[in-house]
Amino acid sequence: MMLVAAFGNGDKIYTLGEFSGSRAEVPDPFGGSVEVYRVCRDTISDMIKKAIDKL
Repeated sequence: MMLVAAFGNGDKIYTLGEFSGSRAEVPDPFGGSVEVYRVCRDTISDMIKKAIDKL
């Protein structure tokens, strides 16, 4: 992980899914249909809302 290499041991580095408490991963929409991009958008939006509640 490049961030860990740049900033140390990584005990405060999280993915959006980890920080939001979600077990889901953000799907890679590259090359997908518009629906695949919408699913990605919705997943990120849900994770951000959960992360904001934790702040």
